[in-house]
Amino acid sequence: MSKFNRLPLSIFLLTICSFQLFAQEKTYVDKERRFKFNYYKRWQLDIQENSITVLAPKENKKDIFNENWGVRVSEAKGLSLDEYYNLYITDSFQNTFEDYKKIDEGEMMLNGNKARWIECNYTDVYSRITNLVYLLAKDDKLYIIIAYSSTIAFDELYKEKFINMINTFELM
Repeated sequence: MSKFNRLPLSIFLLTICSFQLFAQEKTYVDKERRFKFNYYKRWQLDIQENSITVLAPKENKKDIFNENWGVRVSEAKGLSLDEYYNLYITDSFQNTFEDYKKIDEGEMMLNGNKARWIECNYTDVYSRITNLVYLLAKDDKLYIIIAYSSTIAFDELYKEKFINMINTFELM
């Protein structure tokens, strides 16, 4: 089979794979707090008064760690995104966790809204944890997205999945 004959087959397979990936998602819409996001079909939603958490399925029967990501909404109390980032992330994290380590941080536009983010890790009881935290602000509301994973599993199993879901987060 020549390379040119394989091209239509390759395009077909990519289309099917893309459809399968899309089919693996559900959409959560919170009309009251005015946001929405996509999450993986096998992940479970835990809806609380102040937060929405999306829990990853267990990796195996011995898995005792609950990897997850979630959204919390609070009043911004007149603080800007940058002021809140400095208060919540820069000051609080390093003072809360003795062995806190910042891996990376940055700014980006997330579906039309400015976001500040940080990847960090620390020890929580006996496990090393990696967090990926995004902050967004709109209409005096602060949206905090926190992805939480054991450091051992973060890069290999969860980081890409967390980022894929976070990239679908949209303020309405």
